Amino acid sequence: MGRTAVYYPYAYTFNKHPQSPKQTLLYNFDFFTAPVVTFNILDVVRINVAPGIHWCYQLTDKWHYWNLGPGIKADVELPLSSRWTLLIGNLFSWDNGNLGTNARMQPLDYVWEYQVQFGCRYSFHKLNKFSFIPYKTPKSKKVINKMKMEVMSDEARAEYKKEMKEKKAADAAARKTSAEKKRPGYAPKTAPAAKKAASASSKAAPAPSSIAHDEAVKNLVDELMTDSTEN
Repeated sequence: MGRTAVYYPYAYTFNKHPQSPKQTLLYNFDFFTAPVVTFNILDVVRINVAPGIHWCYQLTDKWHYWNLGPGIKADVELPLSSRWTLLIGNLFSWDNGNLGTNARMQPLDYVWEYQVQFGCRYSFHKLNKFSFIPYKTPKSKKVINKMKMEVMSDEARAEYKKEMKEKKAADAAARKTSAEKKRPGYAPKTAPAAKKAASASSKAAPAPSSIAHDEAVKNLVDELMTDSTEN
């Protein structure tokens, strides 16, 4: 996980005394990277914990600050509705503020940083299995099947799609057969296997007329061969 933030200080203090900025452009780049471990508590609360490395660059009226050190980020996710989730983020870091040449001008004993963030997330693909604001299940079968697939795993979703496809094909065939039965002069069609067997038998056994014709031709050839031998 990588997190990048840019800040513009509208107001700041030094030793609890408000300071008036002398420059128009003051900014702060904040970067944090770490592996994330997620704890899902009964699909009600999700807690993301990420211990990693924090880096901060800040431009002030006096110095350019470079802070680097370990940090930890802990986020809490609360499912508000089927697709909306409330995010509460916390970041704490203990940095080394004596990087670069600033240490010779203004050495610092310790530097720490704490951030609190609030936000929301909207999910397009997956629904929350639980939400604090109940939502009604739609009556449309298409929407219900879509919601079922969103909460399934990949393997279960693939198997469910296969079953639905087979069921759809069977329903279409049944509807077609039912419509054909209602037509006047309906005659049941021969099964494909029976058709195949009949075709194979007809190819294997030649017609009687064909057999008689072949025998007559053979006898005629034998007679001609006998006459040529006698001469």
